[in-house]
Amino acid sequence: MKKNWYLSAVWLIITLLAIGLVLYFLLNFLPNDLESWFSYSGLIAMIGWVILIFGPRRWPLLSILPAYVFPAVLSLGYVILILRHFGPAEGGYNTLADVAKLLSNDHILLAGWVHYLAFDLFIGAWISRQSDDAGISRVVQAPILASTFMFGPLGLLLFLMLWKARKLILDIPQSITKGAGQ
Repeated sequence: MKKNWYLSAVWLIITLLAIGLVLYFLLNFLPNDLESWFSYSGLIAMIGWVILIFGPRRWPLLSILPAYVFPAVLSLGYVILILRHFGPAEGGYNTLADVAKLLSNDHILLAGWVHYLAFDLFIGAWISRQSDDAGISRVVQAPILASTFMFGPLGLLLFLMLWKARKLILDIPQSITKGAGQ
């Protein structure tokens, strides 16, 4: 029990230090132009996807980056953009025309893009963890992760179908042997 407490405390301290460093960076070195925000957020997401698709999973600290750290940094960027620019933006979520008007504001459009990057990367990391736990080959994972990177919900749908099909196939021999024993 003491070991678990110690590891949790160390993890909490590391997390708080990482958040502090990110906040320091964001407060002191935030880019002023939207193209820089766009480039930096894209770079963060791209590094995360490269780690997910090609990086070794035997190094847990490396796996934490695309699973938690990078989505958290992107989410923080999203929150900053929304807090700064959502109030004065025109439009809303009631109709397609309202959404189009809302996204006509470049700051809100960028926030929406960062939102996609953060969520798709987080889902990609979840897919890779679930695939690893289920014993799905990295060769099979790669096109699913690439689909998630490019088309978000399509990759998630492909994974869910594969995951369910694999479970059904693995359950067939068990149901046959159960039926034969009765």
